[in-house]
Amino acid sequence: MSITGEEGGAPVKVGVSIADLTAALYATIAILAALRARERDGKGQLVDVSMFESSVALAVWEAGENFTTGEIPRAAGSAHKLVAPYQAVAAADGHFVVGATTPRNWTAFCRALGLEAIESDARFADAASRRRNIRVLIPLIEQVTCTRPLAHWLERLRGAGVPSGEIRDYGAVFSDPHLAARGFFREVPHPTLGTVRVLGSPIRLGRTPVRIERGGPLLGEHSLEVMREAGMADGEIDALVAAGVVGAPAGRAVAT
Repeated sequence: MSITGEEGGAPVKVGVSIADLTAALYATIAILAALRARERDGKGQLVDVSMFESSVALAVWEAGENFTTGEIPRAAGSAHKLVAPYQAVAAADGHFVVGATTPRNWTAFCRALGLEAIESDARFADAASRRRNIRVLIPLIEQVTCTRPLAHWLERLRGAGVPSGEIRDYGAVFSDPHLAARGFFREVPHPTLGTVRVLGSPIRLGRTPVRIERGGPLLGEHSLEVMREAGMADGEIDALVAAGVVGAPAGRAVAT
């Protein structure tokens, strides 16, 4: 939160559950590594994954800056940490993202916006200089971009080959035609809700594709099967369920 939000503003929470999801991804990687090690030497091992450490492990830019310079990274809005312009800028009817950091893209960007006067300005000679002078640069850009709507600037910038894009809300993302064409969203059966729509997997394997065949399990839906596969006796399972240590589907018999 200390590096998210506008410069000098209040700390802002990341929009997705980053610690939970990152820890889950690292746990998956760790489990796969442990399974591979077991195939090699036949021995299992404890997998220990911390949510805190998983979150800190993502701070590669921030760690590099702090470990080499001693500087403490701070929030910078949507701006890139090292180069500019690479961020959201305002149009007449909202914001769009632009990345004009290479010499070619910077020239194309300035000419698409009619900003030839700043193209060769010494303060903006290269991407790093533009980042150092970002407090001057972005107002100059937005003096122009705020005069016309998003669609106008996106058409001009894309036509000039400058990376740019609209900022979509999740209503637009979840109806995105590209994702639909890729089959990313799935319709799967659920034991109590009927058919539900779920997210697909970004992992695409050519020979062994990911299977998404059902919705999320009910509370304790598979507890009994898992414990039996682990070699636990029905008496042990009964005791854990009765004590509330383990959940089991309502009305489902424990012992066989």
